[in-house]
Amino acid sequence: MQIVKLAQKRGMKGEMGGWKEFLKVYDKKFGASMSDPARRTSEALLAFLQTFKAEEDLKVMCLYFFPVRQIYLLISYHVSLLPHSTLRKF
Repeated sequence: MQIVKLAQKRGMKGEMGGWKEFLKVYDKKFGASMSDPARRTSEALLAFLQTFKAEEDLKVMCLYFFPVRQIYLLISYHVSLLPHSTLRKF
C-alpha cells in the first residue's frame, strides 16, 4: 500500500496511467471513486504495480524496498564471502 501512495505522490504512471486512471480500467464498478489504496485489495495494488515498466520507475520502487544502506550491507556481505583470490582480480 505504501508504494502505491509513493507512486501517487510522485505522479508516477504505469502502462495504464496513474493510480486513478488505472482504477477506472481495472475496477469498472467503483472506478476511481474509492481511490484510497488502503481500501483496495492486495490484488488491485499488485496489478497496479505490475503496470510499471520504465527503468526509472522500477529504480524508485527498488530503492523504496531496499534503501541504500541495506543494499550496501547486502553487497558487503556477499563480497566478504568471496575467496581472497577472486578479490585480487579486481
